[in-house]
Amino acid sequence: MKKISNLHSKPVFCIEHFHSKENCSTQLGSILQNLASISIQEDGCLQYQLLIDDSDENHFILIVAFETAELMEQHEQQPHVVQFAENEMIALCDKFYWTEAKGI
Repeated sequence: MKKISNLHSKPVFCIEHFHSKENCSTQLGSILQNLASISIQEDGCLQYQLLIDDSDENHFILIVAFETAELMEQHEQQPHVVQFAENEMIALCDKFYWTEAKGI
C-alpha cells in the first residue's frame, strides 16, 4: 500500500463485485486487470486490487482505496472508468454491486 500524503485524512474504500455473464469471465477478468493497472497509477490511489472468488470463477472482487473521497470521485470520472462502466461492464456483467467504506 502506498503512503498517505495527508496524514489527517482517512482512506476511502470501495469494494466492487462483478458477476460475469456466462462464458464472459475470461474477457471480463482481462479487462478488469487492465483497468487496475491504469487506475493504480492515478493520484491518490492507494490500492486497486483484483480478486476472484475461490468458489465462483464468474465473481470478481475489486478493492479500491483512495486517499480522499474527492480523489475517488475524480477516479470515477476518468475516461477509462467511464468507458468500462458504459460499455464493457454492461456487455459482460450479469450483476454488479458495491460497498463504500472508510478507514477507521
